[in-house]
Amino acid sequence: RQMACRQSALDYPPPMNRHSIHNPAALETARRHAGIEPEALRRWRAAFFRLHLGFEDSLAVLPAERRAAFATAVRETFLSLTDRMASEHDRATKLAFVTEDNQVLESVLMQAASGRASLCVSSQVGCPCMCSFCATGSLPFVRDLTVDEILGQVVQGARLAGGQLRNVVFMGMGEPLLNLSQVRLAVAALLSPHVLGL
Repeated sequence: RQMACRQSALDYPPPMNRHSIHNPAALETARRHAGIEPEALRRWRAAFFRLHLGFEDSLAVLPAERRAAFATAVRETFLSLTDRMASEHDRATKLAFVTEDNQVLESVLMQAASGRASLCVSSQVGCPCMCSFCATGSLPFVRDLTVDEILGQVVQGARLAGGQLRNVVFMGMGEPLLNLSQVRLAVAALLSPHVLGL
């Protein structure tokens, strides 16, 4: 695999069957199809992305007669959290996720005594760089993560942090610059006031 990354367009990849919950343009399409007013979608985004409510709980801010149509139009889950391992030495918690094709990846939630939290996210399953100082270097490279899989780590990590997530670092599994197109999309969503707004 070449170390140099070719610049690619920032067009978001097409959703799989339903509209990705992390894609503002796709959510707008889902909003129109469900007959939801823009202000109601804004309230829902605040509930899901800013208040870190679970998807089912966040639907409560939408008109009751529109919730089912919206819920079936969007896709909100891309990773399953399968394990949490808290360190005995610091305030770090390792999170193990499984993708839909049964690949395992990890994030680390680091919480300061002040309550503020940082999340270390993965950008690949395994890593092709094989750096001797990195534990992931001993694992075989499997594939790049999608933008939805990257953001899925952040959404679930923020919920576990009780809304105190302040920083996201791409220092988990993989070399982020070898997955530049998806990492750039993820960073844009992390900064967007329409998504996570960090």
